[in-house]
Amino acid sequence: MKKTLEILEDEGGFAFITALLALLIMVSLSILIFDLTGRDVRVSLKSTGEKVCSSAAEAGIQNLLLQSDTSSGNISSYVIANAPVGATSFYSITNQTEANAVGAKMPASLPLAGYEIGGTGGTHDWSNKVINKSVSGSDNRYLSEIDLDIGIGYGPVDMSTSQPAAGG
Repeated sequence: MKKTLEILEDEGGFAFITALLALLIMVSLSILIFDLTGRDVRVSLKSTGEKVCSSAAEAGIQNLLLQSDTSSGNISSYVIANAPVGATSFYSITNQTEANAVGAKMPASLPLAGYEIGGTGGTHDWSNKVINKSVSGSDNRYLSEIDLDIGIGYGPVDMSTSQPAAGG
């Protein structure tokens, strides 16, 4: 009986070390799981915020098209800041760099194929005039923002005089 107690006493330290190692492994796995879950939540929040901001920017583009008279080119004067879309979403519309200027992202005009007209006054080249705008959507809940650069064309415009065509 005495021999059995000595064996159990000798194994008491081994069992303690094994229990500590098992506890260390479980704590490490728990930390890993919480870290991965936190990353997934951050990625989901960022993705949701970007979708909400895209919807706000799209609302801004729709409003720009509704409020602007594209046939006369008055689109260039339309700007708005922080127009609400929902409880926490907003859009803004600003002017970009002039299309002809250095650093412009869009051309000043886009040619219209088949609109070259010749006659006694010479050849007239027709195209669509392009107005460059920046539309941004933002959301305060997700602390997200998205910026879109767009070009809106109107015409046809006689490029030799830069006047809209009759009825256009």
